[in-house]
Amino acid sequence: MFASHRRLVFARDLVLLDGRSIGLDPRSRPNVFASIRGLAGQGITVLLVEQNARGGLAASDVDAVLEAGVVRRVDRGPNLLTNPEVARLYLGGPRRRVHRTGGGSMSA
Repeated sequence: MFASHRRLVFARDLVLLDGRSIGLDPRSRPNVFASIRGLAGQGITVLLVEQNARGGLAASDVDAVLEAGVVRRVDRGPNLLTNPEVARLYLGGPRRRVHRTGGGSMSA
């Protein structure tokens, strides 16, 4: 995260981020995406390249889905997250609820 803050000193209106959630504990990932939303909320444009597609789509305003370097779709994150074809082709299928013993459930 320090490197991200260092970049802000030099380019305050644009930040380029690549794979910010790679290798992080899954419980820490929401903090990374919240920080990205915080930058955008300050009027800073964030160009994010992210392997965690669901997290990246949820954290962004406008998204481009690339396949082999070709732009396949451009839309708002929530629209892409709920698009059945995008879910099937790029997100591993629709998000489903997994029921655990003990009455709880979680998203998969």
